[in-house]
Amino acid sequence: MLGNRLILSKSLLFIRMFNLLPLRSSLVMKLPAISAPQVSSSCHGFFLAFLAMLLGGVAHAADPATVKRLSASDVNGNIQASVDSNGPDYETTCTTTLQTVSVSSRNGIYLSIQDERWGNGFYTPLGANIGVGNYNAIYGYTVAPTGGSPTFPIPLTLTFVRAGTYQVSIGGHSDVNTFVNGNMRIIVQQKQTTIATINGPLSVMGGSTNSYTANATDQFSNPVALTGYAWTANGGSMTVGGQWTAPNVDGQFTLTVTAGSLSKSVLVTVTRSYDGTHYTRAGHSGTFVDRYPIMPRSGYVVVQFQMYSQPDGMTSTYAGSTIGGTGGLVSGSGSYYMPYVYNSNFPQYQVTINGNPQATDWDYVTFCTDTLPFDAIQVTATPSTVQPTGTATVTAHATKNGTVIAAVDQPAFSYSASQGSIAASSADGTTATFTPASGVYGASTITATSVGIHGTASVTVQAPWDAVTVTPTGATLSPGGTQQYSASATSAGAPVPNQPTFIWTQTGGAITSSGLFTAGSTSGGYTATASAGGVSGSASGVIHLQRKVVIVPHETSTGPGRTVPFQALVTDLANNPTSDTVTWSVSSSYSDSIDPTTGVLTVDATPLQSNEMARGPFSVIATLSTDASIQDRVKFTVYDPLRTPLFDPADLTTSSGVVHSAAAGSSPENPKDSSSDPIRYGSGEIEMYVDDIESSGFAPLKVCRSYANRRPVGSGPLGDGWALDSLPSVAQNGAALLINLNATSTFVFQAVAGSNPLAYTPQGFIQDTMATQGDELVFTDTTSNRTIFYGFTAAVPPQLRGKLKRLIDTAGNVSGTTYDASFQMTRIDRIANVNGAAVTETFQYAYRADGRLTSVSRIVGRNAVMALSRMVVFDYYTGANGENGEQGELKTAMLQDGLGNVLNRFGYRYWRVATGGGVVGLLKYVVNPRTYARLLGQGTDPITAPEAIVGVFADKYFEYDSLKRVTRQVIHGGEVDGSGTQTYAYASPATATPDAYNNWSTKTTETLADGTQNIVYCNYATQVLVHITKEAVAPNRQWFHAYQYDAQGRVVWHAAPSAVTGCDESQPNLGITTTSAFIRANAGLIETTVYGPSTTATAAAAGDIQGYLKKTAFQQGSGGIPQVIGSRTYLLHTGN
Repeated sequence: MLGNRLILSKSLLFIRMFNLLPLRSSLVMKLPAISAPQVSSSCHGFFLAFLAMLLGGVAHAADPATVKRLSASDVNGNIQASVDSNGPDYETTCTTTLQTVSVSSRNGIYLSIQDERWGNGFYTPLGANIGVGNYNAIYGYTVAPTGGSPTFPIPLTLTFVRAGTYQVSIGGHSDVNTFVNGNMRIIVQQKQTTIATINGPLSVMGGSTNSYTANATDQFSNPVALTGYAWTANGGSMTVGGQWTAPNVDGQFTLTVTAGSLSKSVLVTVTRSYDGTHYTRAGHSGTFVDRYPIMPRSGYVVVQFQMYSQPDGMTSTYAGSTIGGTGGLVSGSGSYYMPYVYNSNFPQYQVTINGNPQATDWDYVTFCTDTLPFDAIQVTATPSTVQPTGTATVTAHATKNGTVIAAVDQPAFSYSASQGSIAASSADGTTATFTPASGVYGASTITATSVGIHGTASVTVQAPWDAVTVTPTGATLSPGGTQQYSASATSAGAPVPNQPTFIWTQTGGAITSSGLFTAGSTSGGYTATASAGGVSGSASGVIHLQRKVVIVPHETSTGPGRTVPFQALVTDLANNPTSDTVTWSVSSSYSDSIDPTTGVLTVDATPLQSNEMARGPFSVIATLSTDASIQDRVKFTVYDPLRTPLFDPADLTTSSGVVHSAAAGSSPENPKDSSSDPIRYGSGEIEMYVDDIESSGFAPLKVCRSYANRRPVGSGPLGDGWALDSLPSVAQNGAALLINLNATSTFVFQAVAGSNPLAYTPQGFIQDTMATQGDELVFTDTTSNRTIFYGFTAAVPPQLRGKLKRLIDTAGNVSGTTYDASFQMTRIDRIANVNGAAVTETFQYAYRADGRLTSVSRIVGRNAVMALSRMVVFDYYTGANGENGEQGELKTAMLQDGLGNVLNRFGYRYWRVATGGGVVGLLKYVVNPRTYARLLGQGTDPITAPEAIVGVFADKYFEYDSLKRVTRQVIHGGEVDGSGTQTYAYASPATATPDAYNNWSTKTTETLADGTQNIVYCNYATQVLVHITKEAVAPNRQWFHAYQYDAQGRVVWHAAPSAVTGCDESQPNLGITTTSAFIRANAGLIETTVYGPSTTATAAAAGDIQGYLKKTAFQQGSGGIPQVIGSRTYLLHTGN
């Protein structure tokens, strides 16, 4: 068996077991001590033949007391093996012992077992469960390390969990690498040992026959088919195979199954069946009372009677209540069925018969039953249509499985009619007469009932008209439109004298009981139907669903000869997109053209004249294909991009309040650290600033706000992510003060240890100052504007600490604040004397109960006459299902004038589900005033509009990564062709670098819609170190800007693309220094900046100010000579 496995390691001993049948019996092989004395290598050719002969037989499972021995040896004692196959065959268990096995101590020994049906060579560790298919066994091997002795447990036990046939093999190599092996078989017989379960009903009716089966298990508790069994019962009739007919008596009976020495029993409850136990009674004139035993469970009492000669009557009672009867004197034969609820205190029911005083005879049969002899009632009405003065004969019969039961079993019926009247007309109650109600026409439902079972038939009372006419017809309505309908009943084309009351129904909308129809929201035909007396008439109409057409982009500028794709969005009145198509056209004095189907505009290629900056604007029109009166038009302008560079004015405005931006006059323009829309490269933050109200003149004030996607949750009176920039605040962080200027900007001042009063040093290169004055903190910028905050001393209430107290501009104008009892600032006031008049300006703040700001009003006045000038109103989401924001998030900001006229609106929508680039609670869509007004003009609310619409029109759309950084931004709905889409990817150094102004921390790759990339490396303070612009098409050229900073974070060196050849992101400083290999030595523009090292200026003599710009210079390449192009000196002045 193992003869083909000759290439094995030295002195490797195998014991293998092959499972030939499913394992079912528990077989334990105990292998006692295995010794491993030192022996020498020797000849072993004889052993190969000996072992093959020794292990070639079959050994059946032995008695547990019998020991099987399996061993191996070579002729010189290196490996010893022998087997003892004594013992009877096919026993349940056996013990097999591996006798002494001697191997060289420097060799290991393997013991293994294998499922033979899965092939040779399957080994598992000692004690593991092979778990292959259904062939489970616990078995394995152990290995002695080279130079050591075997480590088999003493004894080694192998346990099988299924019956089957197993083959044990031993084999190995001696010290000279000669292989020996042999094998024997052990058979474990499967045996049923337990009857596990009995299957069958445990509660039956007397006299019923039911089948019972049993399940057995073998010695391993595994299921096995039960054989050689027989069934018995201590009552009723039981077959050997398990068919039991229960006796018709109440009680419990034992059913037993036996197989050899195994048996199992079960108790079955029998309930007596009372069907067929009848009592007969006969008599004459007079009253007779009889009592009969009642079935001891709920069921029915049945009485079948026959009245002879004269009518007689009977009643039945149980537990003191009447349960049924004839309802008076009757003649002939009949039956009645009476349901009852069993009461153990009343073992009998009573039947009373009142015989006619005149000569009469009667008899009846009564009994109890579990089931009724019928399951339905069949009702017929003849004729089915009657005149208002006619009648119909109604017949009822009880049926079983669709067949009418015998007359003697027919029950008594009760009748009812939905309109009109009905009464029994036969002695046995199977026939009744229906009479129509006066003035009531149409269908009447006739119902026959007995013992809770009902049957119905319909009788139509013919109306005195043959048609109903509904007017008007052919109406055309818009969704939600109404139309009043009227109806007239006619006979032979003429209206009947007395018009009926009509029942109105409809399709396509709603209709009132008076015929007022309201059109639904779906286009198409509709009907209004009036019915009376089984006759109906209808009028049809059409719902015309109105459409709106909107073109995107809203307007565009392009060059001569270029193409611009336009898109038309068609919606219904509910702003749901439709499948309607449009036809495109263009209005232009040039040869501009547009594809009428696709909407692709081709601009006339005629160049602009030398005196033209642009031509146009012209119009693109989209007309609804099915209604030429519905259209939209947008403008386009043609310009020469070589002569008329178009840009967003926002690109010319530096972002305000950047943490590390230089103070006014302190440095040349810093490298732009954000994209053009803008997204901050170093942090992935949105930079969004909105001035809602701004005043000019002395000490200008304003209401402004900003948003940042990485702002702490729950901060600010405008909700998550928003900061009210016009209300700065100060926070303590240990010994430092943090001035929060807006959503993304914070200035840090560190307290000077030991100073009294506390003095503060600005961090970074800002030139602003912070000072302590009593219980106040005074922040002074470089133009001497002062912002005073409440300090953090014990004299200041905790709720006011760090909040704005007053503002003082350079001219000394003071703006003071007022706080309410909740310590919320309610107003900022300033007063000045202008030409002898007291001019007052007030900003009033209003809040709701949860602290959210609801409005800010600007009120101005002269000599105490005040008037509202502007007011911005804020609204917030409630977080309800279907809304586009979480609870408390800013929804809209609406600016009104003093008369309440709306001047503009901003709208905001947020992510509610964290899928597809969404982060719950972060800004998703921004709708600016112009777009907001355009959507409202189209009848669309930007806050509630479907995604398909707002996604086209929104000014901005954002997606984020798990760190809340922007990963995708769509501007102006993507401008149709995606030109307004940018994506952002972020990376960090492969190896962490220390925080330093000239070490990179974040790499941001901005990809524009045309594939152009801006690759920006920023330091830990989000300042730009290298900005690479990479073109999208071959040869994929790159332009590098490189920057260096001093120890205060100020830019001191800038190399333009003409001077930079590349960078290396594997180095902390990107390989960029003022003299590195990436900087051309004698070519390219380099700009350097020098700052004042100390303050030498006075009020009288110009000089330097420490940290302020001193001079700038240009040079050609790193080896060029700096040429000073500008220098500055300063005079000191003290503000008011």
